[in-house]
Amino acid sequence: MAAYFDTSVLVPLFFHEAGTPAARLEMQQTNSPWVSHWTLAEFSSTVAFKLRCAQVDAATASTVRRLFAELVASRLTVVDVLREDFANAAVLCEATPAPGLRTTDALHLAVAQRLGLALVSFDQALTQAARQQGLACRGSD
Repeated sequence: MAAYFDTSVLVPLFFHEAGTPAARLEMQQTNSPWVSHWTLAEFSSTVAFKLRCAQVDAATASTVRRLFAELVASRLTVVDVLREDFANAAVLCEATPAPGLRTTDALHLAVAQRLGLALVSFDQALTQAARQQGLACRGSD
């Protein structure tokens, strides 16, 4: 089955976090994981943040970047974010009741909607919004 993965599921694949076992299971159960170029940028930002805040050292960050690039090249389908995705994300931000959506999450949701893919996320606000929009989702219950 194909599914769109947001960054909240990808990060625990490479860092030991509470969500690591669940992230591994989601990846194993999905034969066609999709991400957007936005996801790649957001993942890089997260690694850089962890490095700046001394949560990881330079060697770990370098290894994670390499392993993520290998995952992208070998397993993930990467799609463009389109102008219409940004417009839809704006509508989703306006239409989603409290606690609402952050722009970053709304963009993930808009891409998944456009592609007609289930959304895999560990972000509760995002999965709640996805369900309100009638999009199948997994990861955060």
